[in-house]
Amino acid sequence: MEKELLKSKVCTKTKLLTLGIALIGAIITICIFCDGGIDAWFDYAFSWGLFSIEALLSWGGLALIIIGVSLFVSVQKMALVVTDRRVYGQAMFGKRVDLPVDLISAVGTSFLNGILVSTSSGKICFLGVENKNEIHDEISKLLMARQEKASPTIKQEISQSNAGELKKFKELLDSGVITQEEFDAKKKQLLGL
Repeated sequence: MEKELLKSKVCTKTKLLTLGIALIGAIITICIFCDGGIDAWFDYAFSWGLFSIEALLSWGGLALIIIGVSLFVSVQKMALVVTDRRVYGQAMFGKRVDLPVDLISAVGTSFLNGILVSTSSGKICFLGVENKNEIHDEISKLLMARQEKASPTIKQEISQSNAGELKKFKELLDSGVITQEEFDAKKKQLLGL
């Protein structure tokens, strides 16, 4: 049975930042509208004044509003769940994600309180995660556990014939027929050291 280890929490600071971007865009756009009115704005935007300062500022203001609102909505819907078997949830712009731990190659953090989960086919970003450090640590633990599980320790066992030969050489050492150096060299050879 799959065990849920950790869920993401939405970061208030990131939400405020995205709303701030939209607000700056709104202020720029309103200032342009108030300066010459809506008719003047359309004249700037759709006449030969398309590349005038006022038109560029108004288009920039509208772009900031769209970007800010898009990021805000995206961050609101973003969710990340870490279980003992997989990482799943909803990433940027509604992208649904379901990654088995075996496919994850690395985990990192990014700007706007983000978590980056890397696979062989690319990176997936989750923004606005309040508990990003906890999630990073939990996924790192899962990756380390997978690595330890995949590489079992190798035990070297002495075969019965090697043990018998070693015993014979020990008797030869004890009786003085061979030297300690010869015994040590033969012991390393038989044990594979």
